[in-house]
Amino acid sequence: MRNFVALILLYHAHHASTLPSPSSSPSFRITRPGAMQAGRVGAWEMRRAADRELAAGGRLLECNALRGGGKAVKKAGERKAKGFVGVTIIAMLYFMSVALAIPSMPKLVNNILTGAGRVTSSSQMVLAALLATDGFFTFLTNNFWGTLSDRYGRKPFLTMSALGIAVGAALVAVGAHMGRVWPMFLGASIDGCTSCMFGLGQAYVSDVSHPKELAGNIGVFLGIAAGVSFMIGIPISAVLTSKVSPQAPFIASAVIGFVNSLLVFLIPESNPEDDRREVDLANANPWGALRMLHEDPLMFGVAVTYFLLWFAHTGLQVTWMNFFDAQHGWPASKSGMVLSVFGIGVSIMPKLILKFLSLPMAIELTLFIYTLAMVGLGLVRGSDIAVYTILFFACTGSTSLPSTLSLLTNQARHNERGAMQGATETIKTMCTIFAGPLMSAVFAYWISTSRMNPQPGNVFLFSSSILFLSFLNFHFTWAKHSKLDKTHSEDEPASKRAWWHLAE
Repeated sequence: MRNFVALILLYHAHHASTLPSPSSSPSFRITRPGAMQAGRVGAWEMRRAADRELAAGGRLLECNALRGGGKAVKKAGERKAKGFVGVTIIAMLYFMSVALAIPSMPKLVNNILTGAGRVTSSSQMVLAALLATDGFFTFLTNNFWGTLSDRYGRKPFLTMSALGIAVGAALVAVGAHMGRVWPMFLGASIDGCTSCMFGLGQAYVSDVSHPKELAGNIGVFLGIAAGVSFMIGIPISAVLTSKVSPQAPFIASAVIGFVNSLLVFLIPESNPEDDRREVDLANANPWGALRMLHEDPLMFGVAVTYFLLWFAHTGLQVTWMNFFDAQHGWPASKSGMVLSVFGIGVSIMPKLILKFLSLPMAIELTLFIYTLAMVGLGLVRGSDIAVYTILFFACTGSTSLPSTLSLLTNQARHNERGAMQGATETIKTMCTIFAGPLMSAVFAYWISTSRMNPQPGNVFLFSSSILFLSFLNFHFTWAKHSKLDKTHSEDEPASKRAWWHLAE
């Protein structure tokens, strides 16, 4: 009875809430007004009270409203599952385009500047400038596209990102054919400005995932999108470069990108129109993203943990190939394959770990394991078995990445998840800009030919110290502010909980 009274009062206060009968709608839904003015605070409090009734003591009303709608809920669940599979495939094809381009880009630049494919200081500087151009524009625009996707849906910007890499790759191929670098810089700029696939893909996954399953689903998304795509794309790139030409991988990358942009139309939109929000374009920038992460102490603390984690992980990424060459004498084919398997492992581990541990406990444990694994990688020498064993634990520890991202995503409102993913991508881009050169400099210092005893593993010892700081930061943040966690907020409306609660 309390539910009906609260809802009737809410209807008269807002003239915007609806109470459909079980026969007319499979789900109980309350439409939240778009804006609340100062004089309507009391009505807003009644709305929050009504939601609490549904979350706590009002389950009977919700179940009555949902009775007879099992087929519709099942259909909604299948639609979300289709969307998750679809967006994962689209992201995999996107990163396959990236994987095709990575190995042959240095050779193209060297060919243009030296005419013989030989690396020189000038060709290395041009290559670094191309990568910096791409990263700079990604940093500027990531949060902008994520914020707009909260207002206009995810699919238009997924399409734009797929087209962006296609146009960028085509321009690089044109520049190589002309023997000029300016089309390459134009392509890098376009690719950087539209490089939002990763963040929006994760926003899409968070839209269609139950909070309890989000970490596992993001792990699958990351593993398949990055691991499988690079495992397939890098060998194909090598074959095309050697058998056809250095431009061939970029042509293939462009074709895949254009096809991928059409595939986006086949997946359902994950951000429904009635849940979208007005956006403040003044905050749709990197600084607005950082302000968003400062909303409460828990969100800020988890964001700092994520930054430190990615900072250390970037050290693993930028030195991986050269480290295994210097420390263990591995060829690029071996270390590249191990890296791909490592990425796939990240897609499997979160679901296994989260069967036994809560999300915060999993984050804390895997951060500690990752710290120890980095120490092991830095110290071990001469034994492939020992390296593989340590890499297994490093793979287990690196699941702290999707787990921390999941916890951070759960702190955002449903209609702000695109902006949140834009903010997390801003953090990652900052790590690429700052951590990449720093970790490279640390690695270069310890392998310098002037040193009597080179120590390439010290870069991983340095990364382990940063990971330990990340572990400590999360431990104390969660101990102090865990009550602010919004993962299972009581204020979440029934319309947002219905499809997964019925599935339980």
